[in-house]
Amino acid sequence: MNIVSKICLLVVCVWGLYGCERGQSPLSLDKKPISRALPIITAKSLHSPVGKPSMNVAIKYSEYTVPMGEVFELETPLLSGLDAGELEVTATADNAVTLYDGVFKRFSPVRRGELPFTLNVLVQQPGKHYLTLELTHRKERVKFPHKTVKLILWVGEKPELTLKKASSLSKHTVLPAQERE
Repeated sequence: MNIVSKICLLVVCVWGLYGCERGQSPLSLDKKPISRALPIITAKSLHSPVGKPSMNVAIKYSEYTVPMGEVFELETPLLSGLDAGELEVTATADNAVTLYDGVFKRFSPVRRGELPFTLNVLVQQPGKHYLTLELTHRKERVKFPHKTVKLILWVGEKPELTLKKASSLSKHTVLPAQERE
């Protein structure tokens, strides 16, 4: 340690001891209780999950079991936390899914709460299919104007999740270390 480091250490120690003699640490701040109203999470006040911030709109249901080979009406309500501007919803799907009426809808003015969104859909193959909803919030100076959400459409039976038991550790072979010369 050089002389400058020793002097700095001595000053910090004396300052700390002075604070201990007075009954409080010189490093501690005056602690005042913070009075901040915490938001109450309800169906009308939505929030994004931890992670990337986004538009304050969510889908009520994310998975549907649907029939194959017949046109059906799919009701997928949107849960809105927006209170001004317009909300435009555009639906697209993969090749095995045909969308008829309701592919585009505009909510003007948008309001908080549940927004009805209905599509007429025909699914032509069994399995798992995705329906994409592209949301656009039209308002001046909006922080997050776009959001994309996916719905899962199951046709037929869902595959069950099966967990395989891990193999025992005794099957692993331990090799001896080899030294280099």
